[in-house]
Amino acid sequence: MEWNKFITLIGEVAGGQDEQGFPIPPSQKLTENVLASFKSVRGSEFYTANAQGIMADIVVVINAVNYGGEKKLMDEETGKEYEVIRTYEVGQNIELTVTDLGVDSGGN
Repeated sequence: MEWNKFITLIGEVAGGQDEQGFPIPPSQKLTENVLASFKSVRGSEFYTANAQGIMADIVVVINAVNYGGEKKLMDEETGKEYEVIRTYEVGQNIELTVTDLGVDSGGN
């Protein structure tokens, strides 16, 4: 497998309360410079997602130890953000089937 991209995994840290009891809103947790490989979506995944009204755009493969259940990721080269709609472990790697959120964070 050719690791040809870098992505940022975008997770969420739960909020809570501070010492005075005021709410602390949830915040984002970013894991940057994760090596990845982008692949095309296989036919069965495409049609299964489409039947549920979701557009499966690409499959992003990363090392499973880097994944902590994040729901979004960003392609560091293009700045495009994606939402994870399905995960599938394959050996030491995990395949993240994602849909394009239409957000461009102004990558390099």
